[in-house]
Amino acid sequence: MSSATAIENRQRGPTRKEFAFISLIVFILLPLLGTVFGWVFRVHNLHAVDDLMPRTAFLMFDVHLVNIDAVAETMAFVWSVQCSNSPASQCASSNVSIFFDTNLIVQSDDSDAKASSNSIPDTPIFVWDPTLVGNTFANSPTFKTTVSMFASQKPNQLALQYYPFDQYRAQIFLFANDDSNNAIPLKIVTSSGVEAGFSATIDRSSTQTSSEGFLDMIISVRRAKIVKAYCISIIALIWFITLSLCFAVMFIMLRGVYMDMQLLLVPVATIFSFTQLRGVLPGIPSNGTIIDYVALLPCFMYVTLTAFLMLVQAVFFPDGWRVRWNKYRGLSDNNTTSCMNINKVETGSVDTQSQSLLGVDHY
Repeated sequence: MSSATAIENRQRGPTRKEFAFISLIVFILLPLLGTVFGWVFRVHNLHAVDDLMPRTAFLMFDVHLVNIDAVAETMAFVWSVQCSNSPASQCASSNVSIFFDTNLIVQSDDSDAKASSNSIPDTPIFVWDPTLVGNTFANSPTFKTTVSMFASQKPNQLALQYYPFDQYRAQIFLFANDDSNNAIPLKIVTSSGVEAGFSATIDRSSTQTSSEGFLDMIISVRRAKIVKAYCISIIALIWFITLSLCFAVMFIMLRGVYMDMQLLLVPVATIFSFTQLRGVLPGIPSNGTIIDYVALLPCFMYVTLTAFLMLVQAVFFPDGWRVRWNKYRGLSDNNTTSCMNINKVETGSVDTQSQSLLGVDHY
């Protein structure tokens, strides 16, 4: 008696209380997992390499990352200049000129701009005047530079088409001299700034500073881990949906069963949903990425083929190809009708649950 009761309980499914409890757990667990995952793998600020900076720097900078453009391959920084309070600081008594490597930054479109060369820069990008410190009418000691990004040296990540696995590098070289052409030691005190979808870090092995008054810094740029994770998850789900449609059509056509006409809307709606899913990927280019070639374009082709086969089934074999085959064999109408009914009864008794998921009707 107990075994029969257990079998009956398994067949009737969960009770309302059990279903409500499971639903509550799912509604709490899924948002919690998504929130924790997004917070743990969020993009962090750009941090300076403090231990590589000179301790006795006279001219100090606060660097803020404001923009990363992977299409234009540029990075934008805002620099705030401040002078050390040390009595021996040259920048407290003399003008200081700050120079950048002009071949590494994006210059403004100016007809009087000089041609690119490997000569030493002679035009400063900013001049620090100590006599104007604290002057209300003086300009703010800040300036903005746009740095060019170059593709990483890895051969499989050299272009934007490898999104979300593309990587870039940016080099910043600057030095400072006073009016007597003496070198001024430089130091980055603080660095901040974050760009959505990107992770920018200062390469410790390539960063060089010197008391001679120059700073050579390499910044590595790559897509954030959370962007890669969501891209892979969405692509896997797109493939799963595509394969599900393909197996559904294979089942309908190989079994020769009746197909509901409303199923024709499924592949068409799926194609539009795929384009919407692609559009929500953070920072994805307009077209031509590796995601398009390995996932979206093949899935579009398979889903379109699925829609074509379903249309052929609905137009030429509305009752299933078995009934049409029996007509071609010259069977009588009574036999054909009986075969059609037997076909529907057999498929309904054997695969009731599967056909209900596929939209198969039993009339």
